[in-house]
Amino acid sequence: MKRQASAISQCGFTLIELLVVIAILAGLGGLLVVAYDGSQGVVKTQSAMFEIAEVKKALLRFHRDTGFLPGTGPFDLEANGGAVRESDVPAPAGQADEWLHSPANFWQLLESSLPPDHALSTWDPVTRRGWNGPYFETAGNGLLVIGTDLGTDGSGDPKLGDPVPALFGIADPYVREPTDTGLLGWTDLSGSNPRDRWGRPYLLFGVDAFSLHNGESPARIVSSGENGVYESQLLADGDPTNDGSIGDDLVLYLAR
Repeated sequence: MKRQASAISQCGFTLIELLVVIAILAGLGGLLVVAYDGSQGVVKTQSAMFEIAEVKKALLRFHRDTGFLPGTGPFDLEANGGAVRESDVPAPAGQADEWLHSPANFWQLLESSLPPDHALSTWDPVTRRGWNGPYFETAGNGLLVIGTDLGTDGSGDPKLGDPVPALFGIADPYVREPTDTGLLGWTDLSGSNPRDRWGRPYLLFGVDAFSLHNGESPARIVSSGENGVYESQLLADGDPTNDGSIGDDLVLYLAR
């Protein structure tokens, strides 16, 4: 009997050995969690980069079809020399200009905004000119509130200033809590169902200075990156050599 018990004890684990094994497994488990979290961040960044590229393609198709970018030329308000009637802009009263030109507003990629009698209001297969959208899928997008402090050149802060509501935004894949200020909040496209957790909006800057023939054009699409904080204000100084290495913002220029 003693020999049998001795054999059993020699084949098993001591308490210390079991604790060591458990500690090793716990450590490996922690590493796996860290690796998983990291891979999730990489996947979201890759998704954001893909989406920015798709937005760029949509903007360039818009430009190819019409000769302009949204909010410029005839796609500006009549008061600014364009052809868009203020009465046709789905903006709150008195906010048509800042609503139409908000960097977060992609309305004209989704809907034709020109009067029906305008030559560019619809696609003409003969001249191969005119609005031929929608240029971007509306699924997964929504209406956004953003601050007026954010300038069309990229200066300012989207969380400061007076709120501009009901912008047709495109959200990045980084899901976050809404801000305490009430800005950067989302609803669905009906405007009636708030989205408590949603991404930050993609932003479009420098459209007035866009040129396909000018590699120094500042026109660019920006994502606030994984941290959700817009950090690329310094790009508004007109320096086109910065590739977006400010904070973790993702920047894609239209003419490069």
